Amino acid sequence: MGGLLGGGIMGPWWLYRLKEVLISSIYIHFTGENGCCGNRFGMFLSIAFAAVGVAGALYSFTVAMVGLNNGPLCYAEDKWTTPFKHSNTSYLADASLWKNCVEPKNVVQFNVGLFLTLMATSCLQALLCAVQMINGLAGCLFGACNKNKQNEFLSEPRSESSSDFAELFFHSDNMCTGKCSRCVAVTLYPLAFISIICNIVLFFPGGDVKYAQDGHITEEVKYMGGLVGGGIMVLLPALYIHLTGTQGCCGNRCGMFLSIVFAAVGVAGALYSFIVAVFGLQNGPLCKVLLIWGTPFKDGDQKYLTDSTWWGVCTEPKDIVQFNIGLFATLLATSGLQLILCAIQMINGLFGCLCGTCGDKGVKTEA
Repeated sequence: MGGLLGGGIMGPWWLYRLKEVLISSIYIHFTGENGCCGNRFGMFLSIAFAAVGVAGALYSFTVAMVGLNNGPLCYAEDKWTTPFKHSNTSYLADASLWKNCVEPKNVVQFNVGLFLTLMATSCLQALLCAVQMINGLAGCLFGACNKNKQNEFLSEPRSESSSDFAELFFHSDNMCTGKCSRCVAVTLYPLAFISIICNIVLFFPGGDVKYAQDGHITEEVKYMGGLVGGGIMVLLPALYIHLTGTQGCCGNRCGMFLSIVFAAVGVAGALYSFIVAVFGLQNGPLCKVLLIWGTPFKDGDQKYLTDSTWWGVCTEPKDIVQFNIGLFATLLATSGLQLILCAIQMINGLFGCLCGTCGDKGVKTEA
């Protein structure tokens, strides 16, 4: 019962997940069939159901993250308590602390393993539901392209009129993996540049270079998550992914296969940027408190993020807390989008590898 209840957390999570994610997936499945849901209106509704699925997956991810952060309820120091609740997850990397929990046996390993599994599954759920929101929008605008409609489209003569152009362009034989690659790459470019700019600006709090010269820079800034992870490690794959969407050496099955590898590098870079941004927000900025330089929010419980009365603790640099929160939150958002886009490209690259890029395909029409 310990794994099912999880200290009162797993039970509500499981019920919520059944209600939100499972029901959403059932309806989304119907939109892929010929019937009441396999049409434009059905695809429109699938966007709402997918959004509910995203919300359920995010709720699951949040609960799992809190479960890892607080640690398990166990018997330690002659009482039932949560000994790792205020340790800032340091117990995850230090196995010597796990023996503090006497009972239940191996409860720390049990807790960490299952909550990590929940985090991984909820991330995949959120990703898939986000993909369906994009797919639902395309289906709503241009039709579901079911099998009957496809056969009708190919058999009937089509004119080059403007009314047929959208259907011709987005038809299943022409809505190619190459076009999807170009869309992903073009979206990744500004996100990568935003990450690079944010990371560079973080080196100059208050717009002054003296803090960088004196070494009074927040530790997470030095990890260069936005510059290296969300910047270079995403920008270079984006350039190659763009090439797979054009006629040339990369617009073929082999090129699409390699795009999976490049997109995986982008996922790794975005994930690195995301993790650094999370720690940057969790630990807070390096600032001057009275006469001492330190990180006053590092051992707190992140209340400073929502309670601005704490921000006055930092006297120098000026407005450093707002500066830190704003830029790391931006990195968090951009890296999250980069992660989703690169994951989409991995799926798109797999389809392109198996089915081709459709670069040399067209719809044959009769005179």
